[in-house]
Amino acid sequence: MMSSSNRRNPIHMNLDEIRTNIDIVDNKIKQLFIERMNLAGQVASAKLQTGDSIYKPDREQIVINNRSVDVDKNILNNYVAFLKKTMLVSREYQYSLTAQANEVKVYDNTLDIVNDNSCRVTVNAVSSDVFFDKLKELKSSSLFVTGFDRNNKNEFVLETNNSLTTVSSPSSVLLIVDDANYFELIGGILSITADYNAKTTYISTSNNGCIIELNANIFNKDINSMLYMLLSEYNNISIIGSY
Repeated sequence: MMSSSNRRNPIHMNLDEIRTNIDIVDNKIKQLFIERMNLAGQVASAKLQTGDSIYKPDREQIVINNRSVDVDKNILNNYVAFLKKTMLVSREYQYSLTAQANEVKVYDNTLDIVNDNSCRVTVNAVSSDVFFDKLKELKSSSLFVTGFDRNNKNEFVLETNNSLTTVSSPSSVLLIVDDANYFELIGGILSITADYNAKTTYISTSNNGCIIELNANIFNKDINSMLYMLLSEYNNISIIGSY
């Protein structure tokens, strides 16, 4: 490692020398990240024993406020964003450990209440509100979407079934956010799904909420952990389909 006495004044360093110093700092950050995730694992283990919730927004805000007091205002917003992301990644890891320990299957409750009779529903959606309301009907009727085709801008075909076994390796998950203030939530939701490489393939919004389609296999362990996290942190989000 380059000692401080040998390190050149930043003003006189060339780009290669600056990058060398960045590598040194990044390696330190990597080691600290590994230590932090180990501690996050210990937190998850402790909370698993007590049944305590993983996400505590009030506590996280206090931590952010305390740690950002002495940060240069020119990089304050960047630091807060970095800190929030670190906390999010920590929670994601804790949820994955908790889901594995409990063998959480986030789709079980949905399948338990699915109606015995399969049906097919075709919706000619003249507006996004009509489409959203129709999906809410399916949710309240305990139906589970196992097919979703968009024939054109105004026509949607939904197939509902009483089992996920019709598709052995589903590639899509359909979520509904039943909240008129969905626009305040969707950024956080999509940040989580992006961390799990669950690509957003479709979004339909209305005055009362939104529909989100993800390119994801509901049976994949990582996706299972992601869905467990979403259902734990957002009260008004539901899984309504997989296909």
